[in-house]
Amino acid sequence: AGLFNQIKDNYDQLSSDGLTSEQQLKFVVLKTKELLKKQNEAYLELKMDLSNEKIFINKIFTKKELNQLNLQSKSLASSIAKKFAAKEAFAKAFGTGFGKDLSFKDIEIFNKKSGQPYIQTNKKKFSKFKYKLSLSDDYPWAIAFAIIIK
Repeated sequence: AGLFNQIKDNYDQLSSDGLTSEQQLKFVVLKTKELLKKQNEAYLELKMDLSNEKIFINKIFTKKELNQLNLQSKSLASSIAKKFAAKEAFAKAFGTGFGKDLSFKDIEIFNKKSGQPYIQTNKKKFSKFKYKLSLSDDYPWAIAFAIIIK
């Protein structure tokens, strides 16, 4: 409806400018092409943004984690933000941060049926520890605390 209204507005404006019908038609066709080009550019930009989000999500989360996320959920962004914050909190609690010895995919964040979050890691050096995790959010913020227990 938006594009049609813009085209109609251009045509209505022309009919009051004293141009011939042929001149009006050429102008409306030109303006329509410009509007379609802008709409196409906006679509391509949105498509790129969505592609970048997918790349980010696949870089941060394992397939197992993605399977647990409810991708149709209204709170998907909140879930992603909290799990990302949890991975950051875990890496910082160990004092290592992310780098050559620890990647985002070395840490998996899941929820029990009760909703309680827990951490799984595939790194042996972390297996001798127990972890406690607290996640919270209040749109648009998410926060996580990780406690390492020897």
